[in-house]
Amino acid sequence: MYSDDDANSDASSACSERSYSSRNGSIPTYMRQTEDVAEVLNRCASTNWSERKEGLIGLQSLLKNQRTLSRVELKRLCEIFTRMFADPHSKVQPPSKTGQSNV
Repeated sequence: MYSDDDANSDASSACSERSYSSRNGSIPTYMRQTEDVAEVLNRCASTNWSERKEGLIGLQSLLKNQRTLSRVELKRLCEIFTRMFADPHSKVQPPSKTGQSNV
């Protein structure tokens, strides 16, 4: 149903964003909002906490813009969240019920 031109266009868009950011230092907000879902999920699955944070911000942006996830994307996201919430070394910890530090 999709031609090779569609795939090439997607690759070209990704390259354009990277070249734009290398020339100007950052990607404009309107371009960040159109990030590829696969890239956002890859960031969420990263072992680097700052990349995971960027992935969550990207996911929030996609969902705010009413981007729906496919069944496969949603399954992968659930797997990522399961690992993320089970991580004992997570940077984000829920507050204790007594108000004391979790450390």
